[in-house]
Amino acid sequence: MESRELIVTAAPHADTDVIRRDGFLGQSWFADRVWQFRLHSSRTRVPADLAMEGRDHTCFLGFLTNEQGKRRISFPRLAATIDGETRDFLLDTGATVRLTQTAWEAAFRDGQPAVRGTSFITHSLFETWRRRHPDWVVVENADEFGEAMIQVLVVHLAGCDVGPVWFTRRADANFHE
Repeated sequence: MESRELIVTAAPHADTDVIRRDGFLGQSWFADRVWQFRLHSSRTRVPADLAMEGRDHTCFLGFLTNEQGKRRISFPRLAATIDGETRDFLLDTGATVRLTQTAWEAAFRDGQPAVRGTSFITHSLFETWRRRHPDWVVVENADEFGEAMIQVLVVHLAGCDVGPVWFTRRADANFHE
């Protein structure tokens, strides 16, 4: 098999009303391919060696399929453990938040732009985490839609502990309907 590599960089965007992009890789691009994502790296590639089993940090993805086992959609889910509970999360490589100036000044001040990658979580799970962990940082009115963000200190994913990870609250209906 010919070795191919697609490089997707995580370059910061100017903080403007329009995020400038060269393109958007959606579900049809990811469909029926094998992808390798490297945590803490700006590189994503189609691996030439597809023998992934047995690797220490492998994370298998789940897809919604029909009765014949064919994918109905190519939005992958992956299992991650947070707060001792393993849950399936949608792998959304384009999840983006626009921080309010107040939120950026209060909690982030990291030299990165206000428009950045994020993780989304249901309102109900967000509130469960907030009740269980009053020590976790919560930023109210953090994004342009008035939603809050919560900082989860450790996410266990593919055999690795990563974090902290910020989750932006969204209505439960966004995920369940």
